[in-house]
Amino acid sequence: MVPKTFCQRKKIKPGSSVRITEVGDGFYVAPVPEPGERELVNVLAAAGSLRQEQSAAEEAMVDRVVAEYRTGKRRKKA
Repeated sequence: MVPKTFCQRKKIKPGSSVRITEVGDGFYVAPVPEPGERELVNVLAAAGSLRQEQSAAEEAMVDRVVAEYRTGKRRKKA
């Protein structure tokens, strides 16, 4: 369990991704930043889904994932 004061200082919330690195006899814990919209688009492009014509179902899926990401990001700010 990570101490509450540490989580508050590092802005780590329940469900946040963290990177844990072994250092000597202890650990270094750092939050992993969430991907931005540009990074998500780059991941989709690298996967090849933006290099070819998308079907209506694929476009709907991408729109849904981006909308869910944006909604989740707004909730975290509130």
